Amino acid sequence: MKYLIVDDSKIIRETVIHPIPQNVDQIIECSDGDEALEAYSNFLPDWVLMDIKMKKVNGLVATKNIKRKFPEAKVAVLTSYDSKTYRSAAEIVGADRFYSKDNLGIINNDLHGI
Repeated sequence: MKYLIVDDSKIIRETVIHPIPQNVDQIIECSDGDEALEAYSNFLPDWVLMDIKMKKVNGLVATKNIKRKFPEAKVAVLTSYDSKTYRSAAEIVGADRFYSKDNLGIINNDLHGI
């Protein structure tokens, strides 16, 4: 499995990496949504773990851009903003999963069980 982690916080990216199993082939990190489409194009990960709130391009726009060019892309939104509004917006732009950063431990079982 290959992962692309997109979050503007290095600490959060490291925290997100922690529950991912050690047998992962590769993990690439981006610090903003503006880097996500190019990184996806170059890396073709199995999963993108995407934050919503970032400085230049937010994760909803980045998800929409990735899914438009790569409809088969699997994107999981990870956010501290767990609300119906954000869940709905993530669904509209094509996110496959939605996780609260408060529950990062479930990512391991959920994404690897697919």
